[in-house]
Amino acid sequence: MQDAQRALRLIRAQARDFQLDPARLGVLGFSAGGHLMGLAATRFGEAHDPPLDAISHQSARPTAAALIYPVITLLPPYEHTSTRRVLVGDHPDAALSRAWSVETGVNADCPPVFLLQAADDPISNPANTERMFEACRRAGVPVERHLLPSGGHGFGMGRSDGPTAQWPLSLASWMHGTLGTRDSGR
Repeated sequence: MQDAQRALRLIRAQARDFQLDPARLGVLGFSAGGHLMGLAATRFGEAHDPPLDAISHQSARPTAAALIYPVITLLPPYEHTSTRRVLVGDHPDAALSRAWSVETGVNADCPPVFLLQAADDPISNPANTERMFEACRRAGVPVERHLLPSGGHGFGMGRSDGPTAQWPLSLASWMHGTLGTRDSGR
């Protein structure tokens, strides 16, 4: 989480040097990386590092978050993931699992969220994106969820032979509507 927050702050602080708009800084994460980017989108106001320099005072809030076959919850009955074991151990108390579950941090200040998962995902139960979708809706956070009929887990940018092939176009459309575009095409 410290690295994610520092990265967002560094990019934002140096955005103009790279001709980027610091107000349009999104995050994208897959699987356990989806969990981390989900935490970045929901826990951006929590200090995970003491201030180091002027960059530490930049916002760590992403403008948008795309979470692809993410692990969202560490709570029962979906706690049987390596993400849960790595973060909170084999037998954590309920408060620790709740604290590290992405959906429990959703509030009205969170950025818009794009969710994508396959219905036959054997690693991250599709209930993960359902929980995040419902938490966003309850908090009034703009959210879009795509549940593909098949594709499993770890399909990356899509496979040409199935339903996962077109998802990057759905993400691009969502990004255009959420982040807008500039004349430069960025």
